[in-house]
Amino acid sequence: MRSVATIRISTLRWLLPIIFLYVLAGSLQYIGILSATLCNFIVLFLFLHVFQFYSSWKALRLEWPLLFFIILIFLLHDYYGSPLSYTLTYFYYLMCTVIVAVSGRLYAERFFKNYSNKTSEIFFKISKWFLFLQVVMTIIQSTFTQSYIDFSRASIGYEDAIFGTLFLQSDAALATVCELMILAVYILPSNFRDKFIITIMGIIVIFLGNSKAAQFVVLGLLAIIWLNFFFQKTRLYKYGFGFLIGILVIFLGLVSYTSLSSYIFDFIQQAQYDYDRKDEWVTAPRFAPIGEIFQSGISWLGQGPLTYYNPIDKTWLYNSGFSTIYVLYFDYGLLGFILYFSYQSFLIMKIGLNFVIKLFMFIVLLTYTNFNFALTDISFIFIFNFVLFLIYKIKTSTNVKGKIVC
Repeated sequence: MRSVATIRISTLRWLLPIIFLYVLAGSLQYIGILSATLCNFIVLFLFLHVFQFYSSWKALRLEWPLLFFIILIFLLHDYYGSPLSYTLTYFYYLMCTVIVAVSGRLYAERFFKNYSNKTSEIFFKISKWFLFLQVVMTIIQSTFTQSYIDFSRASIGYEDAIFGTLFLQSDAALATVCELMILAVYILPSNFRDKFIITIMGIIVIFLGNSKAAQFVVLGLLAIIWLNFFFQKTRLYKYGFGFLIGILVIFLGLVSYTSLSSYIFDFIQQAQYDYDRKDEWVTAPRFAPIGEIFQSGISWLGQGPLTYYNPIDKTWLYNSGFSTIYVLYFDYGLLGFILYFSYQSFLIMKIGLNFVIKLFMFIVLLTYTNFNFALTDISFIFIFNFVLFLIYKIKTSTNVKGKIVC
């Protein structure tokens, strides 16, 4: 039998990366002890312990598109003629996603193994304490924003100053963590009290932050949940209402076809206009990169690593804001874009148990990657994989596999 000391060391080894990532790292960055990149390296190192298990290496089978992407960036190194440091930076980007994604799923596996039929209950207790801490921190940050920025030893933008205890300026990641906890409490078996507390605290944190996309998404997700619950309880699907809704959607689609076509045409025109005036200001219009695609045509291999944004020199191709989509497309073209999003799609389709869960996860993923750089955002990568796999483990062990439990 293992000694008490051995058990405690093992437990600490599993807990330390989570505590550091979601509670401590932000404070260490705030007082200037560590940078965000150094914190990432520390978390990656702390997560490496999961690879002592055979199941971790087996889990890498799901990461095959990213592993192929890693091989590709080295094969194309001479083709682009970029400095080796640029290629190695991309290697770091992709390894962040690989290591943390596998860790997230392995943590969910161990969490379920340790608590079995109490997994949901324990997870929601942790979620409530975590969200309570974030509510307190975001209230302080939103109330004393300028003072909070002034006291920081690191640079913080005013719009990104509400990030709870996560990494500095991780307001979007914090909002996504809240979204996933809210989704979990409705998808998994839970009581009304847990639903109410987690939903209210999650919404408070999201709306205290400045991520408009997250605010819109969380309301949309809750609307889908409640609509789905209404149809389940009233059994309207059995009376043909589902068919009628389908007919209604088709009818509205046909009626709005002209206006939709006009909207798409106007969007293309606006994107091209944005691209034409991309150099007029320090920051370019948000859709300028899309305008370049329309004007220049599709690029299959892109322009080489760190083209869109170079974190080494702190330079932009043109600054239309961070976006995983823009970075992948301009750096490695449509091929890089396809490899990354085929990986995420394969993951969701493989582990998501039904259409509703897959829909939720795709909405969260696409919203986050459109407005943020996800490859090195460890707090997002971990919680996304953890919640997705935890839902899979719990629901495949119960009789609620095909339902949202409300």
